[in-house]
Amino acid sequence: MTLRSAEADEVSNAVERAADELLAYNRHLCKLIHQGRARPSFIVSHELPLDEAPQAYERLDARESGWTKVVLKPQMAKSAHRGPGAGPKTHSTHKHAASGHQH
Repeated sequence: MTLRSAEADEVSNAVERAADELLAYNRHLCKLIHQGRARPSFIVSHELPLDEAPQAYERLDARESGWTKVVLKPQMAKSAHRGPGAGPKTHSTHKHAASGHQH
């Protein structure tokens, strides 16, 4: 085995270990979410119908204030989407302060 091959094996093993650790961590997080002990919803800033995906991507890409993570829901009607400040079971519209667009 050459030095290059040994280094490649070492890198490959390190990547494999990191992937295994990430999978274990994700399983742990999923378990906490399922048990109601963790709530990832604070990350989600908007829930939008699928047809608004292009505009949402533009806002995320532009790093507009208040846009952190968007959940796209194909079955959601345009008038029922949620943005910042909407509760978990309420449907409302809000006006994005920086753009003046209704969401």
